[in-house]
Amino acid sequence: MISSLGSLKSTLNETINSTNTNKLKSNIDSSTKQIGALRKALNFGGVAYALKKGWNTISGIAKANIDMIETTNLFEVQMGKVVDQYGNLDEAQSTYYTRAMAFQNEMNEKLATNKSEMQKYQAMYYGMLNSQLGSKNRDISYMMSESLTKAGYDIASLYNLDVETAMNKLKSGLAGQIESLRQIGIDVSEASLSRILDEVGIDRSVQQLSYAEKEVARYIAICQQAGKAQGDFARTFEQPANQIRVFQNQLLELKQVAGSFIVNAFGGILVYVNAIIMVIKEIIKSLASLFGYNLDTGGVTSSFGGVADTVDDIESGLGKATKKAKEFKKQLMGFDEINNIEPPTQSAGGGSGGGGISGGIDDKLLNSLKEWDNMMSKISGKAQEIRDKILDWLGVTDGSYTNLKKIWEVVKEIGAGLLAWKFSKKFLDFLQNLGVLKNINAFQMAFGIGLSITGIWAMWNGTKRLLNGDIDIFSLLETFLGMGAGTFGIINILRSIKNSSGMKIFSLGESLKIGFGVMLAIQGFEVMFDGIEKGDVGKTILGAIEGTGGLVVSIKTLLGNTSIKGAIKNLGSLFTNLGKNVKTFATKAISNVSSFGIMTVSSFKNARANGLSFGKSLLQAGKDAGSFLGKVPRNCCWFSRNSRRKCIKLCDNEGFY
Repeated sequence: MISSLGSLKSTLNETINSTNTNKLKSNIDSSTKQIGALRKALNFGGVAYALKKGWNTISGIAKANIDMIETTNLFEVQMGKVVDQYGNLDEAQSTYYTRAMAFQNEMNEKLATNKSEMQKYQAMYYGMLNSQLGSKNRDISYMMSESLTKAGYDIASLYNLDVETAMNKLKSGLAGQIESLRQIGIDVSEASLSRILDEVGIDRSVQQLSYAEKEVARYIAICQQAGKAQGDFARTFEQPANQIRVFQNQLLELKQVAGSFIVNAFGGILVYVNAIIMVIKEIIKSLASLFGYNLDTGGVTSSFGGVADTVDDIESGLGKATKKAKEFKKQLMGFDEINNIEPPTQSAGGGSGGGGISGGIDDKLLNSLKEWDNMMSKISGKAQEIRDKILDWLGVTDGSYTNLKKIWEVVKEIGAGLLAWKFSKKFLDFLQNLGVLKNINAFQMAFGIGLSITGIWAMWNGTKRLLNGDIDIFSLLETFLGMGAGTFGIINILRSIKNSSGMKIFSLGESLKIGFGVMLAIQGFEVMFDGIEKGDVGKTILGAIEGTGGLVVSIKTLLGNTSIKGAIKNLGSLFTNLGKNVKTFATKAISNVSSFGIMTVSSFKNARANGLSFGKSLLQAGKDAGSFLGKVPRNCCWFSRNSRRKCIKLCDNEGFY
């Protein structure tokens, strides 16, 4: 049994470590990564799709409200709404508008129609009829517009048309286009109008009627032939087809009401958005002009030379064309020449009741021409006013670009912060991978570093401008926002540090005190150095107080932290132990040095005694040598190296060899 289990284990190990299994595992890991990437992509795509749908929905709602506002404006103008100097309705002069609103409200309440839609069609009919029938027949024009609006809903209900199609058919038929109404069995042709004239006792032909009379006759024909549709919408109101129309109307009104809320809530912002877009456009144009570009013409100023060259080319081409034309004329016979015949400029008969004709147009008509006044001279757009103020503040108008340069500095400050964030994040991740940094949140610390750099730089520049007397809202905002950003950055740095148990070392309050204290200290020392440089004693003292005060707050808060206290205590113990070790080492070193000194002195004494003894021995040896040398003859070998044999012989004779 045991051997079988051992064999099974061995087989499993071989299977796990086999190449095929590793490939399978690699494929599974790769597939898992791809699925993860696909999931992220789908999540991002889902978010993007949801945002797009949400934006489209909001845009549709806002558009519905804007369309309603435009329709309401058209309705009020056509129906003659009059307001007093305070914007209140003048009912005495707004008779037709008041009647129309009562009709609209009644239709909306009883038949659940869309008020904006009905206003559009009634205003359309009233405008057409009133322009033909004249102000003397405004009552008739109003009655007909109301009736045609009602008829449009009934015809749409009877013939199963959408309301817009039915209304357009009535508009076309009223204007004399017979085909659209003929599709639903209503005839407004001349034959039909002739029968109407016979019925009402008019002995003139249709051709002899005025355009206004024809419109009235067509209206009568429509009402007669569409009589079977009268009241159909009310009779079949509860049927599904009409209830769907009601549902669509209510949904549209819901969008209009919601859009009204959105437009009222955010419509005021659009003025400033438009102003900012205008400002950006003008800044780009002004900066482009510095490089010789004229964006109004879409080209470069220096390109006028190219245009001149083109004009020269055209002139040359025209010269060639003229030459060809002359050659062509020579080839023509006399009867082939082309002659321009001027048409008569004035009719002898004066076909308009004696009025002259200029260029084929009656002078009475020409004298009645008036220029269209769109009243643009009375417009003072708020967006344009805001644009001009911003451009003046930026210095674009006078070309100084004063505050635009300041904004560029802020852009550089933000860019430096972003770069610091990216690089510090990479560096901190690298240290964490090495195991050097363990108890920190790398993202939060990197974000804090980037924000701190941006804040300190912005505060420094803003304070510098304030110290130089450039006191404006921009410098104040840059200073205070920079201080806030730097403080928040330091808070993030401190809050990213954790202890071994994973708890944050610094509380939010402690981080706030330290961060604000550091920023105050930096600003204070900047003020102090500026005061020293300019010889301003008051500024120097004020800066020193602010700097030291901020520094004291930071250090006091830092030292009051429990973890820092523990670290300092541990550091003190470490230094105490280090001191003890140093003392022990010093004691041993002193002892060893003393022993070495004693041994050295003893050795020196022995060496000295030995040296004296050696000296005495050496002296005695010298004396013995002297005594010996005194007994050696002068012609011995000691002194006669050149005659060694003789010397040896002599020495042998003397007995010294």
